[in-house]
Amino acid sequence: MIQGNTFLYRDNQLNKVEVKIKEYESGINSQDPTSTRKLITLNFNDKKEVSLILDISSLQKAAHQIEDLDALDFTNAITQIAKYLILTGKYQNEDLNQFNLSLKPSTTSKNQFQIRIQNKKVFLASTDIDIEIYENKLARRLVLYLLYKLNSEGKTVTDEVLHKEAHFSPFAIENATHALMSDGIVEKINLGDLVLTLKGQRLYEEKSSLYQNKVFIIAACDEKYKDALEVYKRVVRKVGWEPIFQEHQEPQKSIHADIFDYISNVPLIIADLSGHKPNCYIELGYAMALNKRIILTLRKSECEDSETKKSKIAFDTITLRYTFYDENDLHELEEIIYERITNSIAMIEKAQEI
Repeated sequence: MIQGNTFLYRDNQLNKVEVKIKEYESGINSQDPTSTRKLITLNFNDKKEVSLILDISSLQKAAHQIEDLDALDFTNAITQIAKYLILTGKYQNEDLNQFNLSLKPSTTSKNQFQIRIQNKKVFLASTDIDIEIYENKLARRLVLYLLYKLNSEGKTVTDEVLHKEAHFSPFAIENATHALMSDGIVEKINLGDLVLTLKGQRLYEEKSSLYQNKVFIIAACDEKYKDALEVYKRVVRKVGWEPIFQEHQEPQKSIHADIFDYISNVPLIIADLSGHKPNCYIELGYAMALNKRIILTLRKSECEDSETKKSKIAFDTITLRYTFYDENDLHELEEIIYERITNSIAMIEKAQEI
């Protein structure tokens, strides 16, 4: 049983996300005819749908002391799972469509959530992030964004209005507001109206760059390298960021001006030097001069000259960390790049914390 079937929330880019929850019995488990399953679906913005599957028989065995399984309240667990998928950006991942719910941890399946039962209520046991801590961190950005937006529109913002507009954890919003007031970023005037101070306005404008949460990709445009390019784009989207590959963008100025603008302003760059194109080295050199955070990659087959066996790795990049990959095993490349990007984003976000 789930209390309520629709709610609004915010993702890690502060976008509003509508979640619709549906719960029903799905009947016989095809892998075990003696078992029945409960199916719960999460629909995000009427676009992406994720299925959560619970094996009723295994639950009956593990929770035999509970007489009426239909009386179990799944509201907390399902809400927490939806929040987790939104906060991490995984709700946008085309490859994640189904998860199993289990009382026992799995060492083989990544697409599983462990749950626990307490007083007829079902809770999410754990995730790879602490949802409450993540909410508190995101709430500071959200309060800053909402106050800047609503103040600019000339609207009066009370605590009640802020909570209504936030569509987020009330506790996290309240904590964030108090913290920002303590830091001189937010103040109350006219017996309760919330406004950004001059310091707060400047802080927001510094952090609201058009280039936030974007990754610029330096790579050869040749057809033979497009599969690796697709890997980079897919992984960047998987973590909730936007990949920028200039050949696929309509230039705002000239192509070269746009490229250097992106390199100057984005927080993260992927540079694949496969093909050893001069323009890629120029762009990489520019990024290095700006001391940008760079994920550097190169095909293993292009590390040395096939005839002379001399290294083809540019001397000035030897001290940088490379990911050398096999073009015939792009699954491994995807796993490595995912790890490197998530680690880089964690360091970027830590440095940008308000």
